[in-house]
Amino acid sequence: MTQIPEPLLKIGYNLLFTAGFALTWPYFTYLIWRRQPFWERLGERLGHYPKEVKEWLKRPDRPVWIHAVSVGEVLLARVLVRELRRHRPNLRVFLTVGTPTGRRVAEPLLDDKTCLVYVPTDFYYSMMRAFRRVNPRALILVENEIWPNMLWRAKKMGIPVCLVNSRLSRRNRRLFRAARTFVRPVLQAFDWIGVQSEEDLGRFAIAGFPENRLHLMGSMKYDVADLASDNPGKGREVALLGAMAELGSFSRMLHEESGAMVARSQTALCFAIGADSKFLVEAAKKTRQGDWARWFASRDELLAAYRREAQPDDRILVKGSRFQQMDLVAAELRKVS
Repeated sequence: MTQIPEPLLKIGYNLLFTAGFALTWPYFTYLIWRRQPFWERLGERLGHYPKEVKEWLKRPDRPVWIHAVSVGEVLLARVLVRELRRHRPNLRVFLTVGTPTGRRVAEPLLDDKTCLVYVPTDFYYSMMRAFRRVNPRALILVENEIWPNMLWRAKKMGIPVCLVNSRLSRRNRRLFRAARTFVRPVLQAFDWIGVQSEEDLGRFAIAGFPENRLHLMGSMKYDVADLASDNPGKGREVALLGAMAELGSFSRMLHEESGAMVARSQTALCFAIGADSKFLVEAAKKTRQGDWARWFASRDELLAAYRREAQPDDRILVKGSRFQQMDLVAAELRKVS
């Protein structure tokens, strides 16, 4: 197999990433302006941190850097932090997220041992600056967060890199395999890769991930149901959910598993939209009887139903695939609050 020299690969990636970012910037600026407060803490996305973060990072004990891009991954990161601190109670965690909604879900973790910021954009300069400032003892990426400059910088500094709760669809496996010449050198930066199933073990190996570093860990999503008991609040747990996309023939099974998981949690209300979310609601109501889980045909119907039953102290999780546009639901709820 032809091997591209790593220096040439790095130069090519950074040129293409910068060019792609410049070309798509106007479009994404418009979307960001409409839907989410991207501009808050913009410096963090370039590796520039406020004074309080710099002071936190000056402490002698190096933190573990955990990156979770959005709501689903952040919930898994909360499970991970809980388990790590059972073994090392004083472990310091530098947690990065990619979205404002992910940041809000991560905020219950904040304490003297946990720092929360936005992840730096994968520019060479941004990652270099962030890694020099953070100097983590390890980097843990939740699910399939693979950013070349992040991985290369960790490798250069001798920082072990772990990928946890990862899975690979057939489509993504084919994409990775087709681009193996380019992606294989990047994937070698992983020291430990935890996948969800036996099938994923084979797919990751075929895609070009180092086989001797692949480990079967199961799915952390079953542990998310226990989070409510770890973080009791004054109000009810409410889940407003959209259907998950790109699951293929596994869609019904995974939606049903998600419904059962929600039912086992302390969720008081679960409202869902999207065709396959019917399976989620049906499974939830089989696991726990009652009218607490309901399916709606549109976002407007879901919002109207929740507003009729809303309580001031509700703690709300809004989650769904991008095509369901659940960010618009979150935006409407913020207007009221």
